[in-house]
Amino acid sequence: MGILANLIMCLCLTVCSCSVDQHAAVYNIMSGKDRNPPIFQGIETRDSSLLVIEFNEAIECSIHDVSIDQVDIDSLWSEDHRLFVRLASPLLPGKPANFTARVCDITGNSMRFSTRCWGKNERLPSVLINEFTTKGNANHPDRIELICLEEGNLAGLSVYDGIGYSFDSEFIFPSFEVSSGTYVVLHYSSEPTGSNAWEFYGGSIGLGSNNGVLSLYECPQGHLIDAVAYSNRTSDSDEQYGGFGTKKVFERMLILEESGFWKTPLHPEDAIDSTYTTATRSMCRSNGTDTDSKHDWHVVPTSKASFGSENCQEVYVP
Repeated sequence: MGILANLIMCLCLTVCSCSVDQHAAVYNIMSGKDRNPPIFQGIETRDSSLLVIEFNEAIECSIHDVSIDQVDIDSLWSEDHRLFVRLASPLLPGKPANFTARVCDITGNSMRFSTRCWGKNERLPSVLINEFTTKGNANHPDRIELICLEEGNLAGLSVYDGIGYSFDSEFIFPSFEVSSGTYVVLHYSSEPTGSNAWEFYGGSIGLGSNNGVLSLYECPQGHLIDAVAYSNRTSDSDEQYGGFGTKKVFERMLILEESGFWKTPLHPEDAIDSTYTTATRSMCRSNGTDTDSKHDWHVVPTSKASFGSENCQEVYVP
């Protein structure tokens, strides 16, 4: 009878162990020990030589288990869910480097991972999205204009058609010195035809025509600096995606709302109205205002787009 009871108990334990939720912590049923390795959640360059790596739980790590491209590790320490790595020499501003490490949690579960980090640009100026058009043609392509509010260098500054982890295009600036008031323009779909130093090619993919989010980050994986939402739709345009028409755009609006860089973007009516924009009727920031809302913006009359110079303050009237 005792043997039969033991067999039944083993069978029950086997069934239970096979039905564990895949998202829950996995435990050895007999010992109760956690068997899940730590999960890498992100990396940040705090200054030119300090990296901060985030995990889902407290971790431990040896200096011998960490490496980064052509840079020696000076020291490292862990605090709660974070690993701090001090480099012996600084990373180049705005340049990527490959980072590899092996870490373990307090119960000994280990995980090895590789990721990319970016050199901190400590001379990055304050920058805003100042003008853009999303319905370009052969002569007037899609463009985004940035205005630099102080002098500095743009190395690593990143512009996205999208936001966060959801984007269609990414442009990362090379080292480029600017002064206060400098306008910088990105061309999409077709390369700039002039030789102006402040014009850059954003890539072959055009911007979303009527409905989307544009964002500006200090570097890839870095902090959000500025973002705008635009749409020609209404809350009644559809029921499934908040009126924004697609899961992709709705997701980006949610990320934008969570960021705090736009006021209530969950309704298309709260975005910049793109209905009457064209290749030469751009969306312009009004008198430099920055309240993170549609009220900062206006659509200029036909042929009044002013990329590379002061914004036209005239307003298009349908």
